[in-house]
Amino acid sequence: MMLRTFAALGLCSLVAASAIATTTAPAVEARKTDARASDDTRNVGIDTGTFGTSLQLPPLMGRPEMKRTVSTEVRPATVVRKKPTDQLRIPTVSSGATNATGRLIIKFNDDLKARASMAAGARAVSLTGHDLSAAEMTVARFGGTMRQLVPMPATKLQQIEQKAFNRSNRIQPDLASMMLVEFDTPLDGKQLLAAARQLNDLDIIQWVEIEQPLKRASAGPPPQGCDPGNAVICNRPNPNPGAGCWDGPGTAA
Repeated sequence: MMLRTFAALGLCSLVAASAIATTTAPAVEARKTDARASDDTRNVGIDTGTFGTSLQLPPLMGRPEMKRTVSTEVRPATVVRKKPTDQLRIPTVSSGATNATGRLIIKFNDDLKARASMAAGARAVSLTGHDLSAAEMTVARFGGTMRQLVPMPATKLQQIEQKAFNRSNRIQPDLASMMLVEFDTPLDGKQLLAAARQLNDLDIIQWVEIEQPLKRASAGPPPQGCDPGNAVICNRPNPNPGAGCWDGPGTAA
């Protein structure tokens, strides 16, 4: 008797399993097709047909929802403020010797869109129509010229600025408005400082820097002879005629 009962139960289970396999497969495939069509795998359901109600898969079983971590807010540019004019000084080394190249680096305000040639000249123009003559006259008064500091075409500079903006969502400074001011006749420290301060006083100038020689990254001994990039060997512009650098009193090296 018990054997027949177990046999009957086993037969019922087999029939039920067969029924689920045959009757629910089309429904499941249909729901999958619908989910794929809507491109929303987070809402896939299973229809159990006559053997129960529809089952909804938990959201974690579908495609995870990606959170946006990058802010879309456009942030203003970081503005480097000019140093007060009376605080400008000729840079020196620890021994007290002058550590300046004899040139100035200036930057016009971003909104002026100031432009100059990459070759030394007396003119600078504003793409937004502002008057830059005050800076031109100040540079000319000291016998100087202006040229674009970064030796790259405008399109390349714009690409750099755009790439930086895409990474930071921050408005970038106008790189082309940085100028190198050079003097045909080298200025002494007093004259160079006077030129820097007069340019710094102009409202159209964002900042002024008295250029210093680049420091060498090499840990080895300095090269022999005169080296304008090394303050230990040669730290002053050449006051003598010629293009050589100055090792000290006398003629050019």
